[in-house]
Amino acid sequence: GETIDYGPCAFLEAYSPGAVFSSIDHGGRYAFGNQPTIARWNLTRFAETLLPLIAPDDPDAAVTQAMAVLDAFPAAYETHLAAGMRAKLGLASPEPDDALLTRDWLALLEAHEVDHTLAWRALADAAAGDAHALEALFEEPAAPGPWLMRWRARGERDGRPAAERAAAMR
Repeated sequence: GETIDYGPCAFLEAYSPGAVFSSIDHGGRYAFGNQPTIARWNLTRFAETLLPLIAPDDPDAAVTQAMAVLDAFPAAYETHLAAGMRAKLGLASPEPDDALLTRDWLALLEAHEVDHTLAWRALADAAAGDAHALEALFEEPAAPGPWLMRWRARGERDGRPAAERAAAMR
């Protein structure tokens, strides 16, 4: 059989999609931002081991069936990632610009080298009305201001009270 190497355990401190946690990954194949692609690659390797069980008498049919599932993975991943990010942002219902709001949040964290975990925790405090902890994570405390205004406006359209949104984020 084949095995899948789960790799080293690490914490993403300053948000960086290019962060690599493996000492042998010099090209960034397993970088934080490449995890969706690597997940599909790992699923493909796993599917290869299952081909004889999928259609024992017809290898071509087995490949076709496995590929149908594997080809659906990127869209399914994006759907679940969007839902997870919406939840982390305290947003209850989807809107078309949510992906842009998420990308801009992550870009802000990356550009200012802000601690990933602390930023999300402080964002929950900001949802409750206290943005001081979040602003303190930035060298320029005003840096998150424009994004926070967009995020607050977006959160208000959901209609949930701020305290409820903050509790859901926590």
